[in-house]
Amino acid sequence: ESISAVGKIKASMHDLVSDITVSTSQGTAKLKGSLTNYSNPKLAKYDYFINANNIDLGTIMKDKATYGILSATFKVKGSGFDPNTANATASGVINSVGYNKYTYKNIKFDGSIANGNYSTNASIKDPNINLDLVANGVFNGKYTSLNFTANVDSIKPQELHLTPQAIIYHGKVEGNLTNIDPDNLNGNLLVTNSVLVTNGERTQLDSVRLFADNSNGQQLIRLQSPFMFAEIKG
Repeated sequence: ESISAVGKIKASMHDLVSDITVSTSQGTAKLKGSLTNYSNPKLAKYDYFINANNIDLGTIMKDKATYGILSATFKVKGSGFDPNTANATASGVINSVGYNKYTYKNIKFDGSIANGNYSTNASIKDPNINLDLVANGVFNGKYTSLNFTANVDSIKPQELHLTPQAIIYHGKVEGNLTNIDPDNLNGNLLVTNSVLVTNGERTQLDSVRLFADNSNGQQLIRLQSPFMFAEIKG
């Protein structure tokens, strides 16, 4: 409905330098930094600071039922746009973001990518979801690998509008996936140290393992736990 901008922009067919604050009826954003050789995905270089304040994602994306308001700060610096060859670092603090009619708070991350290898550290310190995540992997053509460890201090899915019943979960999830493509899934998933609270009753769970393999055009998924064994082939 309204938009105004204050600041400086210097641009050419290949380079862009900006220090500008854009204020709109859907929020305010500050963009400060430089982008050079942006027309060449391999030679492009970037160094940007972005601050978003009360950005109405639901209105902008025309989906207010799913997305809410975003307030965050991001920094990115590096070269190249192709994830297989890019070298870059990125970090961010999401003070609040609305999703599925819940406002998540206190999300932090930092990560890097170099010649197809990536790594990231992230955490959420929200009243209804508290966890730390460490992950790394490799972009290799059309396949992407993922190794991660997530320590879940607590998650309350009912408050996050994910389940109809009140549940509290605590545990550790570790994954070693050589291919995360759902059509060619390969790897292992291990869940340990799990505690589940439902209807006020506390249950200690033993380890749960998930194994996936895709070879010769056949997908195998196997689930093993003390109370269940399941296997799917096809």
